[in-house]
Amino acid sequence: MSVTNDSMYPTLKNDSIIMIRRTQNFIDDGIYIFQLNAQVMIKRLQLIKSDFNVISDNSSYKPWILTKEDLKDEDLVIIGKVVWSEQCI
Repeated sequence: MSVTNDSMYPTLKNDSIIMIRRTQNFIDDGIYIFQLNAQVMIKRLQLIKSDFNVISDNSSYKPWILTKEDLKDEDLVIIGKVVWSEQCI
């Protein structure tokens, strides 16, 4: 699939091609494709206790926390973990 924004720049540039390992579960810290309330996102997920730090590598985007309590009210679907990327010039 291709990246369609700059939130993960410089790690993943807009229009870069990525390969994901399909999974519906959080495996370990890394970059994931997921859907949150019908919005598809690509972000770095970091598990801290029972909460997720949701991080964009681009410093223009502020990190945020997705708590265990949030997950009761939010619809989170993990699509896959990024395992490879081809950067566009």
